[in-house]
Amino acid sequence: MTGDFEAMALYAGLGVAHIASIPSAAERIEEIMQHAQLEWHRLHPPEVELSSPVCYAPEFERARNAELIESLNELLEAERAGVRVTAQTLAQVQDPATRSLVEAVYRDEVQWCTMLLHAIRAMDGKSSTRTGDFFQKAMAIVDVNERLAFLNRGQAWVAKKLRELLPMVEDPVLNQNLARMLDSHVGNLDKVNEHLAHRG
Repeated sequence: MTGDFEAMALYAGLGVAHIASIPSAAERIEEIMQHAQLEWHRLHPPEVELSSPVCYAPEFERARNAELIESLNELLEAERAGVRVTAQTLAQVQDPATRSLVEAVYRDEVQWCTMLLHAIRAMDGKSSTRTGDFFQKAMAIVDVNERLAFLNRGQAWVAKKLRELLPMVEDPVLNQNLARMLDSHVGNLDKVNEHLAHRG
């Protein structure tokens, strides 16, 4: 080594104060790998699923039940109106054939009211206490045969609602009960129509 040592910059020893530890080569490599891994995760953050089916399943279930309960309450109000119409009509009818028909419809309406109440409560829903407007409209009709024809319009409306609702009901027991309710209403429609045809 040659040169003017006095003219050279002397850095030797100035960095010693900054040395805190003397790791082995293996420790130093491990530290570098850890830093590299942290940096990789920073540059490639994990994707966050904002609408996880698992997290939102209970909320979705509540929303779906709320819609179903609303539909069941709508049917309940209609059936309650049917119960009151047939009950009051029975008190006014003397003809045995008409009484037998109205009484059969009345029993069915009571049965489906009870079923709907149980279904709503099974879903922790609040059942409506309202009677559908159909009741007052029906009772305003004085002629019994005309009232029965109007009653059939209500039965047809319920049958239509049930056909729309059934594909959306996943619970097998409720689905079966609503299907039976539909069959009952279709059967009563035919019976009332046949009765009125013979009276016409």
